[in-house]
Amino acid sequence: MLNKKYFSVEEANRILPKIKYGLLKLMKINRAIEVLNSVSIEYEDNYSALVNDVRINKTFHRLYYNLYKEIDNILDLGVVLEDLELGIINLYSMYEDREIFLCWRLGEKRIKFWHEIDEDYFNRKPISILLKNL
Repeated sequence: MLNKKYFSVEEANRILPKIKYGLLKLMKINRAIEVLNSVSIEYEDNYSALVNDVRINKTFHRLYYNLYKEIDNILDLGVVLEDLELGIINLYSMYEDREIFLCWRLGEKRIKFWHEIDEDYFNRKPISILLKNL
């Protein structure tokens, strides 16, 4: 079991390149799985169907293995994956003796927002609120 990692805003900003790299890999693998799931092929004979089903299943399982491997890598960094489709992650931090999430979305250059643990992306607040009280 992994222990939670807590980040300052500066520490979180320093690991964003690693997070971005892992998140982009996850999104690419996830899109490949979605494409594979959407394919439906009809075969004229049972042998062709069997051979192709084995190949498709092999590819499908390899993609899922790689997906979970990348999720593990993200978790090892201390990242909480909030929304893979939108590229939203959270990082644990402390503020006024309570846990909060530093919130980041793919495309942002640095941590700009945070929210309470029991809130989500749509309740995020500017990081300036935290920084002026530190």
